[in-house]
Amino acid sequence: MADANYRIKVRRDVNGSPLLIVTFDVQYEVLLNQDRFQNLTKSVVKYSDGVEGEKLTQEEFLLWGDELQRMLEFKNSMSELRPYAMMELETKPSSIPRGLLHQILTHYEENTTKPIHIFITGKSPNLNLNFNCGTITYSASISASQVPETRKTLGQLSEEAQRCVDLGKTKDEVVKSLKDIGEASIRVGKVNKEVIECVVTLPGLAAGAAAAKVAVDQCKEWLDSIQELNDAYSKEQEEKDRAAREQHHLDTEAAIERALKCADVYGEGIEKARDFDQAMERGSIG
Repeated sequence: MADANYRIKVRRDVNGSPLLIVTFDVQYEVLLNQDRFQNLTKSVVKYSDGVEGEKLTQEEFLLWGDELQRMLEFKNSMSELRPYAMMELETKPSSIPRGLLHQILTHYEENTTKPIHIFITGKSPNLNLNFNCGTITYSASISASQVPETRKTLGQLSEEAQRCVDLGKTKDEVVKSLKDIGEASIRVGKVNKEVIECVVTLPGLAAGAAAAKVAVDQCKEWLDSIQELNDAYSKEQEEKDRAAREQHHLDTEAAIERALKCADVYGEGIEKARDFDQAMERGSIG
């Protein structure tokens, strides 16, 4: 029975809880929060029973169950960590049965593409805003300097999405309305182009105006989180720099004190040697 590999990264979800990013054989990337664990489990169960044709063997099904439990326990064990600490965590590759992997993840994707899921990756100050649809993730890097204007534009997009909800506009009409605002903001040049392009395009994969507003509002929340993470990073760096300066000052004072002691010993040695020479000259030694 051939195996596939998967690797887990831990990131912060929109509600602050751990979110697992599980990459299977580099081809598929899925996000697992509590609800999505259930979706993936249901997909595995479906291919152990209830489908015609090829199924998971009993051994493969048990191994999938073990690995899913391991993922869940890993996620739960991360719940006490600070969000900033989650940005560092990534496991070594683990093996999982390759049999029916494509079918299982395809079934998972069909039941998990809505809503669009947004999350952060990277390490401050180099952070990425990611938009996940099932097993596909679009990523846009964003600097701290781009956050204010980008967030302002997202506020305008959120208002437009709500207007589209109120007017009962179709999905295509929503995308066009958001795109007009997005393109106008990009021309100004102070926003993050990739983030805005994702926000105005991805609602076309979702279920219309209401889903578009949810995606836009989540982006606004995540931009606030990016600012918080960058502020925490800056504070941590300042603390490290302060501690380094204090240690350097202590080391310098210790070096000066050692030098002074060496000077005292050296002076005492010279005096004792002189006294010894004088004593020899007087014949009082020997």
